[in-house]
Amino acid sequence: MKFPLSICPFYFASVIGAFLLVPFVTMADENNFAPSINFTYSSDFLRNQSGGLKTGSAYIDYATLSLSNQFEFENGVNLRVLGSVLYANGEKFSETIVGDVQGASGSETGVHIKRIFEAYVDITKGNHSVLIGFFDTNTEFDVIESAGLFVNSAYGMGNTLGSSGRNGPSTYPFLGLSLRYQYVAEQYTFRTVISDGVPGDLNNANKLTLDLSSNDGYLNIAEFEYRQAQTKWLVGLWHYDQSGANGTSPSDNVGFYMHGERTFESVSGLTGFARLDTASSKTNVFNQFYSAGLVKTGFFESRSEDQIGIAFAFAELSSKRRVDDPHHNLDKASGELNIELSYSAKVNDWLTLQPSLQWIKNPSATNIDSASIIGLRLTIEL
Repeated sequence: MKFPLSICPFYFASVIGAFLLVPFVTMADENNFAPSINFTYSSDFLRNQSGGLKTGSAYIDYATLSLSNQFEFENGVNLRVLGSVLYANGEKFSETIVGDVQGASGSETGVHIKRIFEAYVDITKGNHSVLIGFFDTNTEFDVIESAGLFVNSAYGMGNTLGSSGRNGPSTYPFLGLSLRYQYVAEQYTFRTVISDGVPGDLNNANKLTLDLSSNDGYLNIAEFEYRQAQTKWLVGLWHYDQSGANGTSPSDNVGFYMHGERTFESVSGLTGFARLDTASSKTNVFNQFYSAGLVKTGFFESRSEDQIGIAFAFAELSSKRRVDDPHHNLDKASGELNIELSYSAKVNDWLTLQPSLQWIKNPSATNIDSASIIGLRLTIEL
């Protein structure tokens, strides 16, 4: 295993410091071992009714099985251990049917996957927390909770960060070895993570790689979150070292994101969000990204857990980069626009059904005809 020289001291000092916090001799409770098992299955049936590359349908699914446990020690140190496995069928929809780049389904991987997913240790004492292992950064970084309703992947991690690097950041479906520090106070949180600049194996999707060579480089994200009664503000800065910047040039690859989320008192259950992202135009296909939306929980009085939402996401094409289009030699547009209307119905404690409508203008920032998509998401959580 080769580590980039620039991050070796950071890794080893942080790991040693974290483990010195743990008093492995005395636990607060002898019956501390109480593992938790969680299973999630999610499927998207999507059909492109018109426009895009062609009309057609796809069934995209994934499943995760995780095992976690938390240990409490007498001096207030908590140790959480988590491991999970991932299955994804690898069906293609955006790539072969719609032609968009933001991703009509956040579950689409494009490759069949059966392997270990997350595997990490998280040590917490007071306001401080240190995590090391294979970690999905989008579970903590660049998260807009209300935007999680939507099916399109643009409403998860922002497009500029999500499409950066040679294989994206350490998030679904490819994770890299990561080290995360977090400080949580009453109204604000600071967190930072350093992770493999090229997570996963580009030639073997089912391989869990520990190859942190200097050729891969690293990605660092720093984020500050501020919370008020009904509002949450978040700003983040990310940076690849010179070898992690898409493998194109020695120049650094950096980006910035900012978003806000507010619960409105005047309308019960209504939450709004908006975001702005920017990134280096020399090394990223999209250098600007905007999204906003509204989500209403309890749209019907008799169904207090159901949600309905509408949102848009626009990824602006960098003036110095062009999207590779294997299907057509078409003129370029200024960017790709997605609009989604979605309704999530909680059937019972473990089953959710979610019909959705999407309209995608200028897929891949080309003059391909706008795509009209209908979909149904099924989610089982046990």
